[in-house]
Amino acid sequence: MMRRVRHQQGVTLIEVLIAIVVMALGLIGIAALQSTAIQNNQLAYEYTLAATASQSMIERMRGNRQAVVDGLYDFAAGVPNSPLRNCVGATASCSPQQKAQWDLALWYASFAANHGRANIPDLMSANQTGVRVRVDCGGAAACTPTTPRYLTLFWDSRRSGATGLGCNPQNNSDLVCYQLSYYP
Repeated sequence: MMRRVRHQQGVTLIEVLIAIVVMALGLIGIAALQSTAIQNNQLAYEYTLAATASQSMIERMRGNRQAVVDGLYDFAAGVPNSPLRNCVGATASCSPQQKAQWDLALWYASFAANHGRANIPDLMSANQTGVRVRVDCGGAAACTPTTPRYLTLFWDSRRSGATGLGCNPQNNSDLVCYQLSYYP
């Protein structure tokens, strides 16, 4: 007597469940990669804006070199005061100090929406939170006419309420920063 060999027809429930679990893990991994890619893309965009705005500020400083030499652009990290005078246009005649105040306020306004600076037009801004700007001599004992100036832009990229100015990417209480140097 010959035995009939049964061939399996279809799949078992366990095989289906295993396939669903493997597929779900793969989809979760893809979603995590997509989220990380979006975050990194946003940070790259913010750094690009910071680089563009900082280079623009350096060009303004080149146009007002005497104010740089006199230390009129040196500004501790924070929010610049409103300039007393609008220094834009062919009819505007501003002193080097007024021009420096205008430039600092404009630099800040290019990043902060609702910047509240008098005389400064609303610009297309990056609308960053926690924006602070600083121009200094990078820890030099005293700024001299030839000491490089370091322009630093800080912002809360993580939207975490950070306020630290240490520029340490490993410290979540520090703002993200971008720094560019200018040699007068």
